[in-house]
Amino acid sequence: MLGLFWGSFLGWTTTLAIALHEIPQEIGDFAVLVFSGFNLKKALLANFATALLALLGAIFGYFLINKIAVLEQIILPFAAGGCLYFKIGENHGCKPVDETDINSSPACGG
Repeated sequence: MLGLFWGSFLGWTTTLAIALHEIPQEIGDFAVLVFSGFNLKKALLANFATALLALLGAIFGYFLINKIAVLEQIILPFAAGGCLYFKIGENHGCKPVDETDINSSPACGG
């Protein structure tokens, strides 16, 4: 949602990319909850609750950042750094598909 603050093509494109990313992400989160022992109703409720809290946090952030403009300069790089941190962490611990040939692993870019 921070992308919309720019009010430009880049902002709308960023928002659309994030929204399209979230659809399979939410399906995956739901599957993890179901396979970890939640029944369907509890999994839907938990998934809805986390999505609702994220939306409330975004709304809170929207109004907070409009009150204190300098926060945008702090929050946006912090959020980008958090994304990079998690992505680097995912790739750092990659395991090859076939342990006999590490270089052929698609997870490691081979």
